[in-house]
Amino acid sequence: MFGALAWLQGGAALTNLEHTLEPYRLNGDAQQQIYPFYRYIEPNAFGSDYIAEYYLASYPLGYKSLYLVGVWLGVDPAALSRSLPHLLWLCSVIALGAAARALGGKLGAFVAMALALGSNLYLSRIQGGLPRSFGFPIIALALAGLAYARVGLCIAAVWLGALFYPVAGLLSGLSLGGLLLLPERTGCSVSGYSWRRRSLTLGGTALVAVALLLPSAIGTSRYGRAVRPHDVPEYPEAGPGGRYSSESRAPFAGFFESLPGPAQAALLGGDEAWSPAARKWLLGGEKARERQSSERYRYTLLGIFAIALAGAVGLLVREPAARRVALLGVAAAVGHTVARWVVPYAYLPERYVAYAVPLLATLLVSTAAAGFFGARFAEGWRRWVKWAAVAGAGAALLVLLAGRVSGNVGLTVNLRKDKKLYSAIAKLPPSTLVAGWPRGIMNAIAYGSRRPTLLSHEVHQAFHAGYIEEMRRRMYALIDAYFATSPEPILRLEREFGVTHLLIQRSHYGRTPPAYFKPFGVAAVAAHAAGRKRYLLPKLAASAAVFSRGDYMLLDLSKIVAESASVGSSSGR
Repeated sequence: MFGALAWLQGGAALTNLEHTLEPYRLNGDAQQQIYPFYRYIEPNAFGSDYIAEYYLASYPLGYKSLYLVGVWLGVDPAALSRSLPHLLWLCSVIALGAAARALGGKLGAFVAMALALGSNLYLSRIQGGLPRSFGFPIIALALAGLAYARVGLCIAAVWLGALFYPVAGLLSGLSLGGLLLLPERTGCSVSGYSWRRRSLTLGGTALVAVALLLPSAIGTSRYGRAVRPHDVPEYPEAGPGGRYSSESRAPFAGFFESLPGPAQAALLGGDEAWSPAARKWLLGGEKARERQSSERYRYTLLGIFAIALAGAVGLLVREPAARRVALLGVAAAVGHTVARWVVPYAYLPERYVAYAVPLLATLLVSTAAAGFFGARFAEGWRRWVKWAAVAGAGAALLVLLAGRVSGNVGLTVNLRKDKKLYSAIAKLPPSTLVAGWPRGIMNAIAYGSRRPTLLSHEVHQAFHAGYIEEMRRRMYALIDAYFATSPEPILRLEREFGVTHLLIQRSHYGRTPPAYFKPFGVAAVAAHAAGRKRYLLPKLAASAAVFSRGDYMLLDLSKIVAESASVGSSSGR
């Protein structure tokens, strides 16, 4: 089975691995979440960086410790972040296959693993070596524990989730609760244990998980209270038009409304289909592939799920393993509902669907065919009938849906085209602090140049009130300096924030101001309009620029300070 999977999917996986290991390709979120670890290899550059301190305080204990151990062993954080994803992806697929085998035998395991290895969704969320990269493998471990009634595996998933990705720990913990509290219904091996023993096991697991979560909870408390939906009028950064897309801010979609997207994305393979003709028929052409909006595609998936649910009913009735696995679906519904009530204290509701549903959907369609055959199909000729039916259903699924992962899936940023700028900044002293308009190229300066920045869109989070206030202070000062008509706002960046270099884009001084999210757009438009044709920074480029390429110019503020001092002394005489 593994040989067949390697033959069918190995080439695409190796191509993606090759791209992942390239230093200039990275996941977009790695720009914000990996560079804080640079402080442990370049303390002179990031030792007092407020943003790095915030991120390091918020990381789960296990995740932070993993990278610190890597640094201690001489492994660069960026290299470690590129090395982890495919290992975590493989762990996810193996654990999913183990769970599928408990329900659908070897054929079910093969189909589940083939679909997961070919789906872009899994690897796109795992790429980057981020805390969320651990979500799928940890939940898949819990799924295997549920399928085989291994309480120890479920407990391990809870603790690993607390250490690396708390949403995975909460989902695993809720599933474990059902396993321990309803052992007779789920056929769990602890059904002979007393109620007291089962309650102590569950309570002890929860206490250890809470202890593991405490360091990050205490660390982030230094940055003010958590911002809740009712705080949006005060902090529009967290609301519509603010920092986050619709799935990451209130109002959140309901649980059942959230199911179709992740389920569909998990099942449809990558861009290279096993059967191009079937893919073309299913999606109705390339444009429909991009939108995944073909009516035939939607109705085909609806039919697949309807048949799979019918088979799943048979499994639920006859197989305790199916009832145990279903606990993860219940946990996702409960977690999503509770998270909507208490957001952000139980993290974002969308995460409970985004990680549990793809695994369950893949498991459902891969194994449900076995649910149509009862115990009498376990021996003799009936056994071969069952095998043929399950094999035929699996083959049909793979022909329709299976594909191979894209070479660049999850690698949303390529630094190569701007490497000269990153190299120029990297050669500056460790005391350098770069400012610039937060969107675009500024997002990768800290990661690609290993020099801190005043602000970027990637790190401009809106989770804690104190952090929001500091980012506001920086952004408004940057707007004033960026469109300044006199030296004072520019010099304030150096005097109050320690900015040494300012990256500007010539196109920002044209007729249209650069965009940013609420509440900064109004201030940016006003400053752009007020300074029209009198902007100071473009005029200083000739004397203060230390790098220029295309639309970008990097200005040395020390030269601006010296020039301003010279102008001031001349006017005094």
